[in-house]
Amino acid sequence: MNDTPLPSTPRVSVATGVLLGAAVPTGWFLLDVFYLLRSSEPALLFDLLPSTLGVIALGALLGPVLARRPALALLGVPGLAVLSKLPAISEIFFDETQLWLIRMIMLCWLSLSLASVLHRRLGLGALRTGLCLGALCAALQTYYRLPPHPLLWTFFTCAGASLVLGFVPRAVLRTGLTLLALALPGYHLFLQFSAPSRPLRADLAPPTASAEVGAPNLLLIVIDTLRADHVGAYGYDIRDTTPGLDAFARDHATLYTQARSTSPYTLSSHASLLTGLQSVEHGATHPRPMERPVRAQVPTLGERLREVGYQTAFIVANGLYLCPQFGIDRGFEHFDNRLGGRTQPGVGFYMALGQLTGARMEVGRTGHRSAERITDLALDWLDERRDEPFFLALNYLDVHGPYLPIAPFDELFGAKQPHEFLSPQISEVPLQYDRELAYTDAHITRLLDELKTRGLFENTVVVITSDHGEALGERGFPEHCWTMYENVTHVPLIIKPAGPRTIALDDRRVTGADVHDLALRELGLLSDDQRTSQVDPAVIGEWYGEEYTTWIPPWSDEVAVDLRTIVMAWFEGDTKYIVRSDGAVEAFDLAVDPKE
Repeated sequence: MNDTPLPSTPRVSVATGVLLGAAVPTGWFLLDVFYLLRSSEPALLFDLLPSTLGVIALGALLGPVLARRPALALLGVPGLAVLSKLPAISEIFFDETQLWLIRMIMLCWLSLSLASVLHRRLGLGALRTGLCLGALCAALQTYYRLPPHPLLWTFFTCAGASLVLGFVPRAVLRTGLTLLALALPGYHLFLQFSAPSRPLRADLAPPTASAEVGAPNLLLIVIDTLRADHVGAYGYDIRDTTPGLDAFARDHATLYTQARSTSPYTLSSHASLLTGLQSVEHGATHPRPMERPVRAQVPTLGERLREVGYQTAFIVANGLYLCPQFGIDRGFEHFDNRLGGRTQPGVGFYMALGQLTGARMEVGRTGHRSAERITDLALDWLDERRDEPFFLALNYLDVHGPYLPIAPFDELFGAKQPHEFLSPQISEVPLQYDRELAYTDAHITRLLDELKTRGLFENTVVVITSDHGEALGERGFPEHCWTMYENVTHVPLIIKPAGPRTIALDDRRVTGADVHDLALRELGLLSDDQRTSQVDPAVIGEWYGEEYTTWIPPWSDEVAVDLRTIVMAWFEGDTKYIVRSDGAVEAFDLAVDPKE
């Protein structure tokens, strides 16, 4: 009988466990670096760094435990799944990212366990194993969220090859082949930084004409989700939300009192602003998840102005819907939504490692570019533009939920903080909404002041409006994507001409489609008797209901509304009609019942 004991698996030292634990999230962070350096805002890496280092430190603490007891990882997976369903946890993150974050935690947890097994059983180096497995898990998670992209496949292949090369016996050969595998993503980054900072898009046709010397510029500012009745110039006196916009309207511009959005949906209403057409004409009708692009044969404002020699740019905060796949970028030489364009891979709907902390980050789907950032990018573009007339369009998103005002605006108006920032009670929403509006107003005012400093203000047509408003609990509706009531359709419209204004107030009823025509008239490119849209001017707009019932929110049962229906609204005199395809009809005399 052989009493020779079986060889035992060597225990992993504490130092090696720490190295493994730190290497796995560091490998994930390598993909963050790769993607964000390819984006239009590589400085986001510095914003992510503190929370990323915190996650890496947490990995280093867990490393020795999981490295010695890999089976704990398998027990942890169902525990994490149960934990993700607890109300206290689900409220930490936005609904769209809750499961995503839990999946990221599970992948990190499992990759650390697998790294310890490979190190103990096969003798692979702890640092190499942890980095490669962390990077592979990051690539796997990203593949789940993003369409396949050559950059992602490059990273995935290089990380996998580096892991396999760990089995090569000779250290010199192993190191050399590993460096060779890492050279390909490095080459991609080299091309990124050696390219011009603002290359002319290859997919744009050259202009057919040159703009006249001294032709007026056009600045279009769209404040996403801004309802007119929260703007001081429109009579809001509960809080001083818009001192800058109020002064601009009073001193320089025409205030359109009866402006309406063509749609309560971001993509469709922006398409109307840029084409002069109603939703049924430009084609971008359906809401998520059935978004449809602007029809290819429909010219955009960017294309029209570029054809006559304008330099064009569009800087976007709402990169989810204002993106190339929907045709919103057409005609813009410089299109920057940070998520990437036709000439820039960008970051897509990417979630970085640092967002595991739940912090508000301006990456992927857990946030957006701030008003401060949009204004900074606009001023940078103005500094680098060519000496010719320009059309600059800007999209600000801070007034859109979730409401997370930036200090010191988070304590503005002397009221207490919400009980829960990411899911405040409906009674707390108006205050947070107004704080975000005041913050946005401050940075738009900064932009207008800088136009004056640069000597561009007088010869620039400035159009300030919104794509739609926001329901703040009226009739039981939150948000904006469901109704055609005034809180969603009545939006501000303030237009400053290039030169002295003719009137301070204009009570004509106009829609988002008319904004396109009004801007062209101010530039002298459209006569008063011309109108781009062929839809009856009495029609305000349309809402094309959801085709998939899985997206319809649960509160729709409480308000007894079928959100799959098509809704249209129009005016006959002062009477506003809202008609639904399920047969429901509402009529309001806004002269006596302005709040419907």
